Amino acid sequence: MGLPIALAWLPAMAAAQLPVIDAHSQFDHTISPQHLVKTLREADVQRVLLATRGRAELQTLTGLARQHPGCVVPMVRSKSNAYTQGTKGYYRQLEEQLAEPEFKAMAELILTHNQKGNRADEVYLPAAAPQVQAAVGAAKARQWPVVLHYEFRWIAQELGAAELQAKLAELRSVLRSLAPLPVGLTHVAQLDAVQARALLQEHPNLFLLLSHANSLINDGSKQPWTNVVESGVIGAEWVALMQQYPRQFVLALDNVFPEHWSSLYAQQVALWRQALGALGPELARAIAHDNAVRIYRLEPAAQGCSGSVN
Repeated sequence: MGLPIALAWLPAMAAAQLPVIDAHSQFDHTISPQHLVKTLREADVQRVLLATRGRAELQTLTGLARQHPGCVVPMVRSKSNAYTQGTKGYYRQLEEQLAEPEFKAMAELILTHNQKGNRADEVYLPAAAPQVQAAVGAAKARQWPVVLHYEFRWIAQELGAAELQAKLAELRSVLRSLAPLPVGLTHVAQLDAVQARALLQEHPNLFLLLSHANSLINDGSKQPWTNVVESGVIGAEWVALMQQYPRQFVLALDNVFPEHWSSLYAQQVALWRQALGALGPELARAIAHDNAVRIYRLEPAAQGCSGSVN
């Protein structure tokens, strides 16, 4: 298929001008609103779709959206122990968020999730679980995209090929049942390019979120993430997929832990600007910005996080 696209020819100015929407990130109570907005501005991100996690309060997020309406788009959170266990507290939290007019999207719904040390527990839920379906139903009623969190490489490594195929079949069933509603996979679901191609060919309502899919963020990680970008270069097999399915890739960073809201954020955004810029201006803009606007039906904003029009 040839060598990955080289980035050396790309003018720095062209990369710097590429507008970026972070289509999925999270923050907890340790990240102040001031620091969050400062980090977005330093990275020159136009807009972020944002959810709370941990002990971050709903009012903090809605306050951010009111203060920075062109920058912060609140997403309804499901992630919690109450979600995993399907307790009444989860449904109460879901309804509280849905009642707030600032919320414009549904954050990821975790179906399979390897334990991340002592910071994030293992989750293994069927797509038909009542707590999952409650969020899916709320998103569908509002014509919001549904974003699912699968970790397919981890499933294959830990649970075997048969379980991998069962979960892929489950995903295909969800995609068919929700079509034409867009359904995203965060972290490209740890798919390789061959697996991704098979799903993209079969399901035009599928889109892949490029969060945690580069070697900068994944360097040293014990998790089997997919590196779409390796050492600043998009792999040739992924370039081919982006060219064939230009409307089905969406840039996201998916900040989770406090260290993700450090200078690492701007470094990742710069990496993606450079790597995507090598694809040419139209495709780069589609993945970095325009696909998120279309899929999430984002309204035009007078100015974004950086103060620029988006």
